[in-house]
Amino acid sequence: MEKLTKLLELERELFESMRKSIETQKVAMIERNLELMNEALLRTERLALEIEEVDKKRHEFFDELKRRYGLSENSSIEDLILKMEEDREEFISSVSGFLSAVNRLAIELEGMKEMMEFENSYFEFLVGVISGDGRGTYTERGIYERAKGNGSLNLRW
Repeated sequence: MEKLTKLLELERELFESMRKSIETQKVAMIERNLELMNEALLRTERLALEIEEVDKKRHEFFDELKRRYGLSENSSIEDLILKMEEDREEFISSVSGFLSAVNRLAIELEGMKEMMEFENSYFEFLVGVISGDGRGTYTERGIYERAKGNGSLNLRW
């Protein structure tokens, strides 16, 4: 059990480091600092490889713990917690911290995805304006579309 909780803590720290790296990438994107963005991207890639290795070990430890409690490997974490008598609180605390870190990272990644979609839409808009290849509009969600009228902004929001 102790190995698993330490591994969950390590993986939580890696996810937190990745979240910080994604935040750095977002700031670099806003500031148009390509050097900083590349550095943060390389850091994120290294962290992803580390997380992959730790994740494999975590799955092995979970499966081992399930077998120790007489559960199948397909059992849920809820089943495992219900079977546990000792170390339940420590285990729940470790899992909770791990899941919180994963959720914070997911939020940052979604923000990064939205920023990149906006940047792509803006680039398409500029290319259309420069090339004269038809004008487009931005919808209220920041999605670039072909113009249905004469303007470059969709004022019907």
